[in-house]
Amino acid sequence: MSRSISKSKYLAGLQCPKLLWSHYHAKEAIPGPDAATQAVFDQGHEVGRLAQTLFPGGTEVEWSEDGAAMRATTEKLLAERRPLYEATFGAAGVFARADILNPVEDGHWDIIEVKSGTSVKEINLHDVALQRYCYESAGIPIRRCHLMHINNQYVRRGALDPHGLLHAEDITAAIAPLIPDVPVRIQAMQQMLAQPVCPAVEIGEHCDAPYPCPLKAECWATRWASEAAATPTGTWTWDASAIGAFLDDLTYPLYLLDFETMGTAIPLFDESRPYQQVPFQFSLHVVERLEEEPRHISWLWDGTGDPRQAMFTELRRAIGNTGSVLAYYKRFEEARLQESAAALPEHAAWVDALMPRMVDPGDPFRLRAARHPALGERRWSLKLVLPLLTDLSYDALEIQDGCSASAEFLRVLDAKTDPAERAVVRKNLEEYCRQDTYGMLAILRKLDSMR
Repeated sequence: MSRSISKSKYLAGLQCPKLLWSHYHAKEAIPGPDAATQAVFDQGHEVGRLAQTLFPGGTEVEWSEDGAAMRATTEKLLAERRPLYEATFGAAGVFARADILNPVEDGHWDIIEVKSGTSVKEINLHDVALQRYCYESAGIPIRRCHLMHINNQYVRRGALDPHGLLHAEDITAAIAPLIPDVPVRIQAMQQMLAQPVCPAVEIGEHCDAPYPCPLKAECWATRWASEAAATPTGTWTWDASAIGAFLDDLTYPLYLLDFETMGTAIPLFDESRPYQQVPFQFSLHVVERLEEEPRHISWLWDGTGDPRQAMFTELRRAIGNTGSVLAYYKRFEEARLQESAAALPEHAAWVDALMPRMVDPGDPFRLRAARHPALGERRWSLKLVLPLLTDLSYDALEIQDGCSASAEFLRVLDAKTDPAERAVVRKNLEEYCRQDTYGMLAILRKLDSMR
């Protein structure tokens, strides 16, 4: 029996037949989204709700496990000729929901697909092509198709302006060549789904494009195990003179700095753009002498006001007028400081004075003054160097990377979050950020022993 294929499953099938088959026959094998992926989904929902405000007076077809009920509700609302949010249709073997279906002249409708990205991507065209095929097969006359996405040049000043933030592109002509292929692909997918055995698919670039596949860990397990077994082993080699010159150029006290940032599709603060990385946390270790234990200063935004103002208040109190400021991959921290000063120009002079003091403790590895076979020619991130050079790692931490840190922070920022859970996440965030800056100190100490 033919299966009705939803829009999301159709897109999964375009990426990988195994992923599509698993959605229907081995759903339990597909892991749920991690914190970072869920944060992307949540932002997409927020952008979708904002887009609805540009088409006022509409009605949303609420989600239900009963697809027939959603279609029946949509059918009743069509007669009212008002904007519809999540209008639901099923026809010709496909099932799709429209972000926004807007009534236009002569009884036609326009499709407005809303995405939280900043441009029209090829996968978006396939998305809307399927929708038009589905809706017209259900008897809904479509006039134009639009892809509404984020305008990354928008700068928030005061109340959020949806008209400035969101930009709609007419993609009617762009999807036209794709529509005739939709029924052909649907038939092929249905035939594949009728097979009792999962199709064999070679791993490749499609495992990460257009989206990271949730089955990648399973499919790549053998490849990764082989690569791990083949990872070069060996010992550190180094240029003692180059390392000594790097260390001698440092001016004490040292300030070891690391930011954690959040970049949301909808700017949260004045003088910020979509996806601009706004600091919400820093860790700072102040080092008077390498052999002494440092002083640690931690700041984590409390959710009130503009975090950049609070960040500057704490940083300017903590960092003295002399001494090197170290940040691993320092261009990131430099950019965050400069962007923040552009929004709060009263701090611009202080940031300008700080820039010449910035030093990257990753330079000895980037410039190969210190080398290890496992790093190869171009790998020198803190996450790789730290466990190779010292006895420190991130394995025991609840949060182990910046993307997860940002996602977790945004998740518990919601006022409805249980206070106890928020406290746990904040503690985990402080432990993670502290590891970055204390790790830099551990690296400097090891480098000092290589002179």
